[in-house]
Amino acid sequence: MNKCLITLARQDQEKVRFSVDASHISRLGLELVAKKETAVAELVKNGYDADATVVELIFKNSEQPGGTLEIIDNGLGMTRQQLIEGFMRLSTPNKTEQPFSNLYQRQRAGRKGIGRFSAQRLGTHLTIKTQKSESALALQLTINWDGFEAHRELITVSSQIETTNKTIEVGTILVIENLREAWSEAEIKRAYRYISDLLQPFPLSKPTPNDNVDPGFKTVCYRQTGNKKPQTIVSEDNLILEHALAEIEGWVDNNGYAYWSLRSQRYSEINTTAQQITFSQTKSKSPYSKLRKVAFKTYFYLDKPDLIPKLSRTHIIKQLKENGGIRLKPNNTVLLPPKVGEQGKVSR
Repeated sequence: MNKCLITLARQDQEKVRFSVDASHISRLGLELVAKKETAVAELVKNGYDADATVVELIFKNSEQPGGTLEIIDNGLGMTRQQLIEGFMRLSTPNKTEQPFSNLYQRQRAGRKGIGRFSAQRLGTHLTIKTQKSESALALQLTINWDGFEAHRELITVSSQIETTNKTIEVGTILVIENLREAWSEAEIKRAYRYISDLLQPFPLSKPTPNDNVDPGFKTVCYRQTGNKKPQTIVSEDNLILEHALAEIEGWVDNNGYAYWSLRSQRYSEINTTAQQITFSQTKSKSPYSKLRKVAFKTYFYLDKPDLIPKLSRTHIIKQLKENGGIRLKPNNTVLLPPKVGEQGKVSR
């Protein structure tokens, strides 16, 4: 049908029409999305716009070009019509006509519908698997970006939508294969910062029963090599922890001897390896009589502008106020974290 329309249009000598070369898709991917970190951020924002609360990114064998990136969100998913009219149609006015998301009424973060071009910027193949909660099956679409060749009409390049079994109950999975560039750990963290600068990682307000208050949005980045278990590279939690002024650990070994250590990335001169804990200058370094194999870790912060980045400060301080303090009370005994004195020594 499409080829017939093209043929008829070409035979109409009285009128002229714009046509689109298929290679235009490749140029858009490279020209609209210059940085690969921006490309990842745009794809994550699509999950945000779909009312996801969590987006997971798994970089598989990405230390060299040719790896795979999976982006998994628990958003509302897409129907067949939404997949065709939203993702497969260029320059739709959807974000203009519907500036807020369906469930949580988020102001849409996606920029000019360039998510699809972001996928093309990152790799040569894209598989979309999307599932709605009310559907028994998922929809799957695979696109080979190398098929968008020069001197070929864009409308003649087709991809097939198939139904398949669900992988998750609701949401969308993007699998970008044959990554064009390698991804280092530093680059993955930089992509995360692009996301965290734009999106709220915590609830916008306290939820009440029977409403759709936005519960917040989080992103976690993993790296996976071979068949090994994915390792967390960056998340909301370790983004907070990396800004701690010092990390203090204490533990009791199998023989009942207690130790402490202190580590600071900012002030390496105060770093202290395992030191045995004593409670006075005269008491011998005797073991605990009953305490064995316990440990704790404490993160120490100073609320000063030069110690906590401005973009992260509000969130970090909020989390510390809500979740900080002493929580462990075994046998009605509070275990106090060590205190850092003026000289960087630990007392108890």
